[in-house]
Amino acid sequence: MKEYSSKKQFSIGNVLRLRRKSTTLTQEDLAGKLGISQQHLSKIETGKINPSLELFQSIALTLNFKPSDIYKEFEEKASLILPNDNKE
Repeated sequence: MKEYSSKKQFSIGNVLRLRRKSTTLTQEDLAGKLGISQQHLSKIETGKINPSLELFQSIALTLNFKPSDIYKEFEEKASLILPNDNKE
């Protein structure tokens, strides 16, 4: 998976885009399987909007990953780019 160097690069939408691109699905293909418009999926992938939890779960199922995989990955990557507030 791609390394992230900024908060913007590591957004849910960007992660979903990278997951989709690792398959043979286009935005139009995935949107059709999800019952949403290609424009709606594009807005999610570019971070203009966030998917509902239900849609996020549908995307995960369609792209063959568990939603918890994204949360774990986000926590791992975020710890690398976000300042640590735990001062000891």
